[in-house]
Amino acid sequence: LDGSTNPRPVTNQATFIQWLTDGFDNGGNAQNNFTNISVSNFIKTGDRIQCNLTATGTDLSLAYNNLTILGKIGNLIGLQNLDLSNNLFTNFESVEVLPSTLRSLTLNGNQIITFSPFNPLPNGLQTINLVGNNLNTFPSLTWPTGLQNLYIGQNPFVSFQPNGTLPSGLTWLDLESGSLQVFAPLSPLPASLQTIALGNNDLTTLSYGASEAWANAQPSFTSLCTIYFSGNINSVTGTNLETIL
Repeated sequence: LDGSTNPRPVTNQATFIQWLTDGFDNGGNAQNNFTNISVSNFIKTGDRIQCNLTATGTDLSLAYNNLTILGKIGNLIGLQNLDLSNNLFTNFESVEVLPSTLRSLTLNGNQIITFSPFNPLPNGLQTINLVGNNLNTFPSLTWPTGLQNLYIGQNPFVSFQPNGTLPSGLTWLDLESGSLQVFAPLSPLPASLQTIALGNNDLTTLSYGASEAWANAQPSFTSLCTIYFSGNINSVTGTNLETIL
């Protein structure tokens, strides 16, 4: 909605409804697909919009809007994909509980230092994207039980030793291209994992010792789990973990 970045800035109620129908991000890509739109009491002050909103649709993009907090988004019936990428979040705070229908939450390209949502995330969430933020530690929270894909690479935390357990149905864990020096989970990772991406970090021969101790204690995965190590200081040593697992 920000006129400085959006090629179709919202200026009134009519353009707001048009944006909900086929809103564009600053790359010119259509993002929103709402129908049955009902808007009342529309007020626009600067880049802030206040109104009563009900609409039906699956996709909402608020990317590239200089957001620092997620305000109320209205009654969006059937919302599945919420794109908040490339904003100015330093922590993710939502004024209201996100819809239970939500399946994908995209927060890549922000400035998030800690990820500790004030409201619990919907348990039906299947994908969370936190790539390219400023996370100094791996988040410690109650993850959605339905989570399948966690993309959290390109962050500066140096140790992957989660305090809590990850969801039992997790299949993809992306820790690529960050600053990892230690990969040594304190407890087994979900047996459902099929991909662990650890490439292009700072893992060394020394840190692989702790990783191998974890691997030897890890129960068998339920299907083939591929671990990517290329681009580390000694990625050849990392392939030993694949042999153990």
